[in-house]
Amino acid sequence: MDYLLQDAFGYQIRITGIVLRRHFLQTYAAAEIDITPEQLTLLALLARRDDWSLSELARANNQDKGAVTRMAQGMQASRWIRVSPDPASGRNKTIRLTAKGRALLERSEELSRRRQKFLEQALSVEERRQLIDMLERIREHALG
Repeated sequence: MDYLLQDAFGYQIRITGIVLRRHFLQTYAAAEIDITPEQLTLLALLARRDDWSLSELARANNQDKGAVTRMAQGMQASRWIRVSPDPASGRNKTIRLTAKGRALLERSEELSRRRQKFLEQALSVEERRQLIDMLERIREHALG
């Protein structure tokens, strides 16, 4: 039965994801920034352009629309984003980064860089390139 855990790369990826998420939360909490990795990713996506739809954000972040909707509600309550009716369609909503969200993203940038440099110390440049390549191939294969 151990082969299901120790030798299964899916298990190893999941456990690594849990450890990395915990490390992220601890790092940001120590800097008194109350944000999740998923929220920071959405802020970074929103900084690329204005007026994303919930569906576009969900697709870009590989999440379902319901999860992004719930996250957006909390982020709007924190005034990091503004959710508005889409002028082209009354049913849809558009999401835009606010000045407060942009300031939080800028404040997080140096912390993110330091955290990334710390994590990169575990692998050589070539190993990181190979790991990213392998993970991308696994993702593509799983998507069919």
